[in-house]
Amino acid sequence: MQLTWHGLSCFRLQSDGASIITDPLFSGSGLRGPRLNANLVAVTDPTAAKHLDLPDGPGAPRLVAGPGEYEAGGILVEGVAAKRGGALTSYRIIIDGLNVVTVGTLGELPDSDAVAQLAGADILLVPVGGGGVLSGKQAAELVTLLEPRIVIPCGFKIPGLTMKADPLDKFCQEIGICPKDTLPKLKLTRKDLPAEEMKVIVLDKA
Repeated sequence: MQLTWHGLSCFRLQSDGASIITDPLFSGSGLRGPRLNANLVAVTDPTAAKHLDLPDGPGAPRLVAGPGEYEAGGILVEGVAAKRGGALTSYRIIIDGLNVVTVGTLGELPDSDAVAQLAGADILLVPVGGGGVLSGKQAAELVTLLEPRIVIPCGFKIPGLTMKADPLDKFCQEIGICPKDTLPKLKLTRKDLPAEEMKVIVLDKA
């Protein structure tokens, strides 16, 4: 699997011949997002789907915008309600044998039911910048609850972002294990997963 970060909670997860994009960027963010040429496009907040300019016709991406099970191109997605009766959805994505959880644009911790369904991920994509999404402290609490093997923070302040967001440092202070170096993208197989200690990986914006 190849994982690319485009800013905020927008990622492209790519396997051989298939891909999924999470939480595409919107024009007011100040950031340029990826082309939506993927098998699946998943959004945390269903109201965001109304503003997406998805291509149509043969080969158009399938929109994922709520709880349930989805599949395209060999990528499996399970949508989990972040809170009972709430509007926001987190996702478990199975791609190339890896279990990836994205909590997208959540602004508060998910409830115990959601935590039980999302726990034990290989990789957790978690916003850390506050300003409408999880703060660094909340994100660190969620990491403790979900116990992933790899954590990839997102939603923090970067050049070009016009929305209010905290710098990555605040999350690093809470979690205590942020690396000094960043990666342009992440290429990973199951054999690359850390055997024991959890690892934090910071990606550059594509």
